[in-house]
Amino acid sequence: MAQVQWIFLDNAGGRHRVGLYHGDQSGHVMIHCNLMITQVDFSVKESKTYTFFIEDELIEIRLHKEANERFSYEFYVNKEANTPLNQARKIENRRTFKQLMALVALLITFIGLALWLGHCLTERRNERWSRMHHYQQKE
Repeated sequence: MAQVQWIFLDNAGGRHRVGLYHGDQSGHVMIHCNLMITQVDFSVKESKTYTFFIEDELIEIRLHKEANERFSYEFYVNKEANTPLNQARKIENRRTFKQLMALVALLITFIGLALWLGHCLTERRNERWSRMHHYQQKE
């Protein structure tokens, strides 16, 4: 019997123990979270995905049937599905991206202004030097 366990830490710092049992001969699958059974499935002999929520996170446990007739197991937090938490994440990511772009634009403007000011000061210095040099040549 295959037994796999994962520890999931939620956004609030909560710790959740997720486990999976998969019978070698029977193919029966049991998934539990914090010692409470969340899903049971019988005679699972092919690849399959199970989904459930821990707090507001959509969790997927994927069973992959390998070429050697064995299974591999993957714990995955789905951040693409249309859930309220993922929608809030997308809004926050857009807001953060806009702030980052504004900061980059401000930085580019500041650097451009500093370069332009440096150029103007260099031009003035060259003009003064040229005038001084010109007066020195006249004398």
